[in-house]
Amino acid sequence: QLGDELTNVAEIYPDRARADGSYYSFDFTLAELKQLSHRQLSAADGLDDRGAVQTPQFPVVSLREVFGYLDLLANDPADRPTLVCELQKGWLHRLENKDLGGTAMSLLENYLESAARADLYIASWDPEELHNLAENNPNAIGLIQLIGLNDGAEVMNLEFGQLQPYNYDLMFTRFGLKAVSGYAAAVGLLPQTLLNASGELVNPNYLDDAHTLGLKVIGYDADPGYLAGSAVGQTEEDRFAHLLFTIGFDGLVTSRDAAIRPGRCQNCQR
Repeated sequence: QLGDELTNVAEIYPDRARADGSYYSFDFTLAELKQLSHRQLSAADGLDDRGAVQTPQFPVVSLREVFGYLDLLANDPADRPTLVCELQKGWLHRLENKDLGGTAMSLLENYLESAARADLYIASWDPEELHNLAENNPNAIGLIQLIGLNDGAEVMNLEFGQLQPYNYDLMFTRFGLKAVSGYAAAVGLLPQTLLNASGELVNPNYLDDAHTLGLKVIGYDADPGYLAGSAVGQTEEDRFAHLLFTIGFDGLVTSRDAAIRPGRCQNCQR
């Protein structure tokens, strides 16, 4: 979905919206998409429901172009960059007979064959999409099961002719984690789905169960402001360190990267 909050699509293609008023990427060619500007969102002061504010516009780039940037970063073989390719609305692409996951996997596989200078992951909120990818995964590309809220914002299922929000509750149990471990290398979730306001685990066995099953647990998207005012620390660095070294997250994905750059947070380089 190409919303006004993400791109200037309504300005460039005012007559290309569907009947529901929305613009969809699969209705455009790559050349047409390249005419758009992307409004990058950053988790700064919480000005919308995802804690994001609009920042300056950037050109839309293709995944192939991203590979070129990776090659520029991969001069030091001891410091391989990591690319996480997040697939969004795979279920909607399937309804349009578009194979979003398969296309992304094919591009990543081609990059591995030609360069293999980065650690590659595919992340998706859609378990069906990841199941399909796992059947033909060359194992060099890790799969990350993202766990969202049960509000349908990320995944909808067609049940008895009606679209219903996907329910992630099972993935918070050991049984559900065991099912995920059959196709994914990690799970990614909002830290606050596991923690209370004081920064304590409300499901104390969750991380241990995940690790026993061989799954890494990633805070995705980790907003250090969630624990502001709690006893875990007054700075962003303290709160990131709490998530990594007290709670035991294996990694964090956050737009507040300045807080964990070398030289800023001596305890957060996990």
